[in-house]
Amino acid sequence: MRAWLVPLAAVMLALGLAGRPAAQEAPTAVGNAVTVPWAPLPGVYEQAGNRLTGFFAELSREIARRAGLTLDFRRYDSFPEALEAQARGETDMLAGVAQLPLLEASNLFSQPFAETAIYLFVRDEEPPGTGPETMAGRPVGAIRNTAGSDLAALGGDSPVTLYDSLPGAFGALLLGEVDGVVALHKAGADFLQRSRLDYRIRIAGAPLRTERHVVALARDHAELLPAVDDALAAMQADGTMTALLTAWNMIPPAPPPEVLTVGVAEFAPYQVIRPDGTMTGYGVETLRALARRAGLTLEFRQISSEDWAAGPGAGRYDLLPPISVTPGKRAAMDFTIPVQRSSYSIFVPHGEGARVAGLDDLVGKRVGVVSRNLARQEAEQRGDLDLVLLDSDRDLIDALLSGSVDAILYPTVTVRHRLEQLGRLDEVDEVAPPFLTTDRAVALRHGLAEVRERLNAVIPGYLSSEEYQSLRDRWLGPPEFWTPERILIAELLAATLAIATVAGFVLQSRRGERRALAQAADMKRLSDRLGAILDTTRSAIIGLARDGSISIANPGAARMLGLASQDWPVPWPGTVRFVDAEDGHPLDASADPIHRAMAGATLVSERAILRRGADSPARVVRVSSAQVEASGQGDVATVLVMEDVTEQERNRQQAERSRRLDALGQLTGGVAHDFNNILGTIAYATELAAMSADAPQKKFLDTVLASVRRGDRLTSRLLTFARRQPGSVRPVLVSEVLSELQDLAGPVLERTVALHVGAPEAGLRVLCDPSQLENALLNLVLNSRDALLGQRGTGHIVVQAGRAAESDPQGHPRVEISVTDDGPGMTPEVRQRATDPFFTTKGESGGTGLGLSMVYGFAEQSDGELLIDTASGAGTSVRILLPEGELPDEEEVAAEPGASPGSGETILVVEDETDLLAMTSEIIRTLGYEVITAPSGRAALERIERGALSFDLLLTDIVMPGGVGGFELARRLRDLRPGIPVIYMSGYAGITRESMGGVPAPTLRKPCSPADLSRALRRQLEEG
Repeated sequence: MRAWLVPLAAVMLALGLAGRPAAQEAPTAVGNAVTVPWAPLPGVYEQAGNRLTGFFAELSREIARRAGLTLDFRRYDSFPEALEAQARGETDMLAGVAQLPLLEASNLFSQPFAETAIYLFVRDEEPPGTGPETMAGRPVGAIRNTAGSDLAALGGDSPVTLYDSLPGAFGALLLGEVDGVVALHKAGADFLQRSRLDYRIRIAGAPLRTERHVVALARDHAELLPAVDDALAAMQADGTMTALLTAWNMIPPAPPPEVLTVGVAEFAPYQVIRPDGTMTGYGVETLRALARRAGLTLEFRQISSEDWAAGPGAGRYDLLPPISVTPGKRAAMDFTIPVQRSSYSIFVPHGEGARVAGLDDLVGKRVGVVSRNLARQEAEQRGDLDLVLLDSDRDLIDALLSGSVDAILYPTVTVRHRLEQLGRLDEVDEVAPPFLTTDRAVALRHGLAEVRERLNAVIPGYLSSEEYQSLRDRWLGPPEFWTPERILIAELLAATLAIATVAGFVLQSRRGERRALAQAADMKRLSDRLGAILDTTRSAIIGLARDGSISIANPGAARMLGLASQDWPVPWPGTVRFVDAEDGHPLDASADPIHRAMAGATLVSERAILRRGADSPARVVRVSSAQVEASGQGDVATVLVMEDVTEQERNRQQAERSRRLDALGQLTGGVAHDFNNILGTIAYATELAAMSADAPQKKFLDTVLASVRRGDRLTSRLLTFARRQPGSVRPVLVSEVLSELQDLAGPVLERTVALHVGAPEAGLRVLCDPSQLENALLNLVLNSRDALLGQRGTGHIVVQAGRAAESDPQGHPRVEISVTDDGPGMTPEVRQRATDPFFTTKGESGGTGLGLSMVYGFAEQSDGELLIDTASGAGTSVRILLPEGELPDEEEVAAEPGASPGSGETILVVEDETDLLAMTSEIIRTLGYEVITAPSGRAALERIERGALSFDLLLTDIVMPGGVGGFELARRLRDLRPGIPVIYMSGYAGITRESMGGVPAPTLRKPCSPADLSRALRRQLEEG
């Protein structure tokens, strides 16, 4: 059995999902003393310091307390051995197990007191009504060889994936590889709480299977069974059992209520209960402010010190204001991120502080501690201190002031606060530094993961606010010298002196004191505010001494430079260098920003490249500097401010590349438009020449026309690249597309990259825009080429096409075209973001990050799908699934008419390219039409408005100089002569009806064949 399966299998065994019979031996317990077997098992039996805890341990203790039993815990090497010991009669009681066949021969069982269950876990974003019945057919995960794996099919409809561990299964759930995970509640909830994923994954629906739990009692102690049953019944009646089951994840916790209950016990200055019952204090007010920011509703309730020590739980209360976080408390409750650091100090009578430096100096002395306090636990773990247990902090301070104890251990701020209230702060010495420092955080009962995350989201912002600084100063600031008592004494003295001295002098003195106090308070507030700003700003702020060492740095600088020490000064890290942007070599001193700033130069937002070691990524920073008058060698002489703008720089470069591509697209579109005019002129001139040519001449002219058609296809691709040609969806022969791809990709592939294009099935077609498909496949081939560059040997790219194994959701057949390479593949992180716009792994000088996102967009717009199969080190295969195109109807193709001659109708041709105008006019005359020409839209409009033209159809270019384009000309013509049909011509294609304004009409893309032109003219004349 694998190592990780041992504890999990033991849990299954403990909860009644496995077992075997065993022989019985005589028990060893006498009277009400019972021996309990145990072995380390997470959540069942756990060692927390000197205390044994866990569900079975705590349940046993509570039963023993109520039933009058004395417990003796006996350790075994593994939990199966502990179970076998109970079965053999070596031990007497095992609380919490299922009614196992293994134990039946030698044990009696109590009444069942709880049920645990196997549940379906899903992602939190699933709809509220999700359950096993609604998940049928969706992929589900389970843990191999454990309870629940037989239930994962959810009735036989769901495909099941087995995983080796809970982390693997829940990781697959979060990544979307499965839609649910079936697991035992305790195992799943324990893992989710430890990994802090309990707010991302939740239980869905009712239990899939349940198991009842009992107390197993050796038969020789049958007389104790009624008392055990009574104890269990009492625990169920007063809520103790529910709280225990919930705390140890045996059952799901109660959901968050609309109003959360906060427990408050007197613990000044953190929790203060006023005589009128209202509650305040640092912790209470902090929690109030956080709840307000997080949109939570709280109800504060006074609790006893016992309830406070028990912590939040089912049937008690939901939250505690910030308390010290310890491993033991983490096992019993949940915590937010820390809101404060809390120190515990040694306090001794005044004058003794010089002789005490730490806990070692308290050996042989009487040391006071409060029963329920972390200081007591810390002192007890030493085992060499004479501890005096007291009930409260007031008793603790009274004992120190009266001499009953020689020292006390307690939270620093609380002792200061109490002594200040008593006016006896100067009678006690505080030993520095504190002997213990812990984090303080808001405590929550289990089941409030969403509440925890909402609080976590607002804590960082609140801690940097002026509101928090003011609150902290009020409750946790250093003791004020001018306490109310001292102010009263000063006033009495002033009144006495006023009789003997000048009243004005006294008044002036008091004003000076007040001004000094006010200035000191202002300086402290300013210092705290400045400290908060420096601590929370993301920019690096560094103070350099004259010798180049770092005299002071804020947390942002520590993160940027990798500084671990907070003991200033420290030398500048040797691995942190400013490097040249081109070759990555360290800069010379004359160019290095640090050397220049220390030499007296004032830097203002200079861009520089910073690298922390040879293997770390380069960061783009903006550096500013200023000189400071330093009185000493170690004082700050130069201040540097460095802002990490790597992300902004990357975004700027990507935006710049995008603008360059857009500009290139606009240029390409213009060139293609003009090129089409030239091609049209050549095509029509060739057609006219072919009409009177002999056979040898006609052969050469056919070659010219073939070249024109190739040029036409090239401009079509250019226009698609320029985004000036909307997609034209039609059935496309896959063999033609792959042949074009081979011609396009061949010239851009290096010799170390081999392209293999497989021959598809004859006649196989896809329904899409052919130009966009060519661009998508070319993008994929270039991506594969880039991935293969730098590898040893020859890399291979394979392009294949065939019918897909599965149809689309509507049952229509699909075609799969794949581009596969044997490159390095993608990591899971890269695969997850591969189709994100602007995401690229090619570095700052690489691609735009738009290639795969454009391919993805093409597949989606074509009612298809994009799939990526990859793994790190195993190559990449990108598959495009597109709808299969239908074969054209042969009869319909055969019936398509050729050129349709005219009947002498007059055509007005408007074109600004002189040669193209002449050739187009001549072609139209050969088709049997009369022709009138105009060199621009404005010239044609002027002649129409004068009534100088009589014609039957307008054939016009769209883009023309003079302010009147084809659309404007057609609109003005319709105003004057509504019935005249119109045909547009353009070097662009796919002009939309919306762009035509008020006169929609057919559009011919230049160059078009005489047959296409003839059919268009004939159709419009007949329909018009």
